[in-house]
Amino acid sequence: MVTFYRRLPKFDYIQPKTLAETLNLLANSNNGKYRVYAGGTDLIPKLKRRAVVQPEVLVDLKGIPNLDYVDYDDQDGLRIGALATIRSVATSPVVSEKLPILSQAAGSIAFIQVQNRGTIAGNICNAVPSADSAPAISPGPPRARRSAGAGQGPPTEIMLACRRRRSILGGFD
Repeated sequence: MVTFYRRLPKFDYIQPKTLAETLNLLANSNNGKYRVYAGGTDLIPKLKRRAVVQPEVLVDLKGIPNLDYVDYDDQDGLRIGALATIRSVATSPVVSEKLPILSQAAGSIAFIQVQNRGTIAGNICNAVPSADSAPAISPGPPRARRSAGAGQGPPTEIMLACRRRRSILGGFD
């Protein structure tokens, strides 16, 4: 028999306002009961289905400023922040000009509501078969930039070496 759950399990919710606050929070939570997310379009349904371990605390990254950029310069090329939504990538004039296949792929993901909440990094890093944006960026060289500090901070840009089930903050080598 299949059990259907309609409600989320109980957990505490935190939305840090800075990257430093987030890193400090996670550094002091070595029990592994914190789960970070950005868009939540993959995680929330899994929590409802009880398909993932229930976290004690859900950490929403959407409140962190300056990680939602989409820009281009000749030296670094196209740069997409870890919190850039699928919709912002799909509708970005710079993405349309410099990497139109990514703009088209992002625009084909789900519905507008999902595009407005989900992140392009999440679409790639969750490694689900529906990661429509992954093939569009695979020809480019994989890179990630880490936050300031002793190299321990999270990447703030997309990297192709994501591994399934790792969070945006902890999933990059």
